[in-house]
This record gives sequence, C-alpha cells and structure tokens, in this order.
Amino acid sequence: MATKVRIEPLLLVLSGLMVVIFLGLVVFGPDFGRGFGSLSQRKSGQASEARGKPLRTTATLAAVPNPVVAYGGTYSITGSGFTPNQMVSISFADPGCCGTFNILSDGSGNLFFNMRSRFPGTYNFEAYQQENRRLVLKAAISFSVIAQ
Repeated sequence: MATKVRIEPLLLVLSGLMVVIFLGLVVFGPDFGRGFGSLSQRKSGQASEARGKPLRTTATLAAVPNPVVAYGGTYSITGSGFTPNQMVSISFADPGCCGTFNILSDGSGNLFFNMRSRFPGTYNFEAYQQENRRLVLKAAISFSVIAQ
C-alpha cells in the first residue's frame, strides 16, 4: 500500500527562496542585494566598483535609439572593449522586472543584442566578465523608455 506524502506549502516556498539566495551569492558574491540603485548616478557607458574605485577597463555599452518607445519598441545594445571571445554576463532591470543572460563577445571584444521594451521608465544594464575566478563589472548604462 502506497503512503501519501504531504508537502507543506510554506516549506516549499522557503526552500525556493533559499535556492534563489544561494544562486545570487554564487553569481554576484558580496555584491548580491546591492541592486541597481547606484546606476542612476553613473554616466552612460561608465562603471565603477561598489567601493568607489574606478575600474581599469575600457569597456562601454551604448543603447540605440535613446529614448526608446515603450510597449514593444526595439532597441539595440552594443558593447566594446570586452575580453575577446569570452562570455559577458548581462544583468538588466526595468520597471517591470529584471533578469540576466550571457552573451559571447566576438574576436574583437565587441557584443551586440536587440531587445523589446515593455513599460516606460529607466532601463539599467550592467555587463560583467570573469577575471581571476570572479565576476567583475566592466560597463553599465541607463537609458529612458517613454510612453507615446
């Protein structure tokens, strides 16, 4: 005779939360939880470490067009100055949510991708590359998405 197992909903939610926290710590290390709050103070295409020290990188990000039209407007993000033929981890935040994905830089250290806008507001992108077994912020950009 089979035994029925009941999983408590609270236990399921807590275990899911623990997985998210663990993955955040693994990916972002000590910077996890700091979010994009300081991005609005950065100029487009520039990045700085959380401790206020300037990065020794020439990597930049650019968005075209700027501003972007909300609710399906297509925009392009281009980047240059990254380590050639290596993965670049992109983190983004917009008024609807946030996310991450990886993209491979080309042989010249450039990258390119297209996205569609959702809600109006400020969109923030940060680009990281691995250096000495650690993800390092290489470039950041903020731009506006407007309702029309």
